[in-house]
Amino acid sequence: MVRALVLSSVLLLACNDSKEYLVPGPVPQIVRVAGVDGDAGVPTASCTPADGGGACPLVVTVVFRLAEGSIVTKAIVRFEGDQNDTGVDHGYVVSPTVGKGAATDVSVTVDAAIPATILRAGALYTYSVRLLTAAGDESIATSLTVSVP
Repeated sequence: MVRALVLSSVLLLACNDSKEYLVPGPVPQIVRVAGVDGDAGVPTASCTPADGGGACPLVVTVVFRLAEGSIVTKAIVRFEGDQNDTGVDHGYVVSPTVGKGAATDVSVTVDAAIPATILRAGALYTYSVRLLTAAGDESIATSLTVSVP
């Protein structure tokens, strides 16, 4: 009983130790995301399942704002229906892009891919994109659709 009380007191102290708290850094704010325009403005993938096995390349341009000096180094793309209903994260390293302040748009290109496991002719996919800084701070996800011819 005494041991449990001491352990719970130690855990309580550890959880309330403000010296261990890390203040989050600047977070990228996504302004817009665009793929290649297809018919009626719906982005269209650049390949078809008939092109051969494997994933289908999907180049996405993400326009964002970020505090000066902070750097975006990675994008996370998630396709609904990839391995489960909500999908799984696919990380893509992007060209390190430095933020220019809260009022200035900056863009980065993400060389993503529609996973081969869900690639189907004539399908319309919903996917989300998030950006990560070099410090590990993450933007809020933004979603859009892409069609496969």
